[in-house]
Amino acid sequence: MSKCLYIIAGCNGAGKTVEHKCNKCNGSGIAGAIILNEPTSEFVMNDGTIQYNEALTYGGAIYQLYGNLSLTSSVFDENKANDGGAVFIFSKNGFLIENNNFTNNLANSSAGAIYTFYNQNYTISGNIYENNFAENYNDLFEKSDL
Repeated sequence: MSKCLYIIAGCNGAGKTVEHKCNKCNGSGIAGAIILNEPTSEFVMNDGTIQYNEALTYGGAIYQLYGNLSLTSSVFDENKANDGGAVFIFSKNGFLIENNNFTNNLANSSAGAIYTFYNQNYTISGNIYENNFAENYNDLFEKSDL
């Protein structure tokens, strides 16, 4: 389990929107600092910072399997994972990732900044990518519906 914020139905943040700041979580776990793994999960961040997180598998900062995700005008810095150094999304739910800064994120395998797979109805636009690294796709790996 993540050391920062675990969003699931019936637990912290269930059905609620967390806005603005999630600064310097400094977490390490199986998946990201913020995990959305139930259909009622929702995470909204505007003008926030998530940095120094490490996941053993997916999404150092954020892992979305279900629920709704909106990330705008925020900073993702020095997050690490096997896939999706900062953000990993494997969900048919829509999401918004817009006008963020992704810097110094690392993925051992694919997508230093953002890894999206099996997605529909989403927006990724206006983001700045600097110094992200992965064996494949330093910044963004994007695959639509299967």
